[in-house]
Amino acid sequence: MAGYPRRDRRTVSAAIGALLPGGVSGELLQMMSDTDFFLADASLTQFSTMTHFDPGKGYWIKMNANAAWDLSFDELSSSSSSSSSAQGRGLAKAEGGLKFEQLKRQLVTYPSVPAIVLARLVSEIDIPGGSLVGAFADDELRGVQVVKRLAGKSTVALVVHAEQSEAISFKLWNATAQGWQGIQESLTVDSGEVHGSANEMVRLTLDAQPMA
Repeated sequence: MAGYPRRDRRTVSAAIGALLPGGVSGELLQMMSDTDFFLADASLTQFSTMTHFDPGKGYWIKMNANAAWDLSFDELSSSSSSSSSAQGRGLAKAEGGLKFEQLKRQLVTYPSVPAIVLARLVSEIDIPGGSLVGAFADDELRGVQVVKRLAGKSTVALVVHAEQSEAISFKLWNATAQGWQGIQESLTVDSGEVHGSANEMVRLTLDAQPMA
C-alpha cells in the first residue's frame, strides 16, 4: 500500500512511469484503490477502471520485482487541473456517477488486499446506461462499479473487499427503474484473488424484473 502525496490529479499513464512493463525500474502487475484498478497485462487492460491518481489516496501496488516509484514530477497548472476535474465530474454524472459516489460512501473495506472480479452480465433485456453492480457480504456493500459495454457485451470489473474467504452476492442498480435488480449467482472470494479473465469472465445472470 502506497500513498499518493501530490496536490494535483494525474492520469495513471502520467504517474506510474517506469513501473510499467518494460520500464527501467521494474514491472507493474496491478494497482488498486477502494473501487478501481489498473491491470498491466495487455490482455486485461480493457477491464481497468482506474484512470487517475487522486491527491491523498492510498493504492495497493503489486510488482514482480522491487522498484522505486518516482513522484517528483512538476505540479500541473491550476487551470489544467480544474479543467480535468470538471471533465471528470461531467463524465461521472453521465455514467451514473452520482449514485456511484453515494454507494462508495457505504463501502465496507479492510486493510487487506481486495479481490478483483471480471464479470459478464446476462440479461433478457438491455441494461440501461449508468447502471451499477454492487457486491455484498450479507448486507455489507463490499464493492461497486459502473456497468460497461465491451465487445457488444455488458461487463463489470469489480474491486471486492474481503478480509478472508467469504461468500459474495451481487445486485444490479438499474438506472432506469432506480432500484436494485437481483443477480442469481454468488461467488466465494478471498483477499488478493482475481476471478475471471478476458476469455472466461464470471457469469452474472440478472433476474427478470427489478426488486420492489
